[in-house]
Amino acid sequence: MTFPILLRSGAAMSRHIVNEQFLLGMFYGVLAIMLGYNLFVYFSLRDISYLYYVAYIATYGTFLFIWNGLAFQYWWSESPLWHNRSIIVFMGLSGLSVFRFSQNYLDTRHLAPRAHRFMNAVMVYFIVGMALAFVLPYSTAIRIMYGAPIITLPIIVTVSVISMRRGYRPARYFLFAWILLLTSIASAALRNVNLLPSGALTIYGLQIGSALEIFLLSLGLADRINFIKHVNHA
Repeated sequence: MTFPILLRSGAAMSRHIVNEQFLLGMFYGVLAIMLGYNLFVYFSLRDISYLYYVAYIATYGTFLFIWNGLAFQYWWSESPLWHNRSIIVFMGLSGLSVFRFSQNYLDTRHLAPRAHRFMNAVMVYFIVGMALAFVLPYSTAIRIMYGAPIITLPIIVTVSVISMRRGYRPARYFLFAWILLLTSIASAALRNVNLLPSGALTIYGLQIGSALEIFLLSLGLADRINFIKHVNHA
């Protein structure tokens, strides 16, 4: 847990809370717009990649909403036990959705079959981790699930590089999007261990990186459609 030590007057604290709520509202508004737009595209094209992408935005966005404390503030303020479990559950659901999206987007079944099988095994880990949230104490279950992002990001970056080296052009968007997210996570981690100062970029870097990542992945999906059409007509 990170507690920046700041001393503010009552008026300054009120302004800070208003500004923070406004920025977070903008961020979640962007997520909602991207979710609605890509859901509309899915119904138009019936491409399953868009549905996996919508699932990723929904589950990852909900996880961040919980992580920022907004879910407890607005949704289930009288259920602290579920709040703790929900962090683990939506961390696992976002991991499952991003792996299924990655497998479909990067066509890992054909371009990287070994990585595809390994990703299936990691998805079992996510499912077990979510189940343990209802059995083990929160402090133990969250430590187990913390392995999810540590495993997920290197796998996705590696698979993106493999697909790109095998001539799959849309992997470029995918790789760049995840490098952005990885950079924002790294900056937050370095702030937590006091190697970077607390500031707007390090405090809200995860939200900034996530918004850019989701935007780039949406562009990548459009490029994927064009790439498939080009291959089919070649």
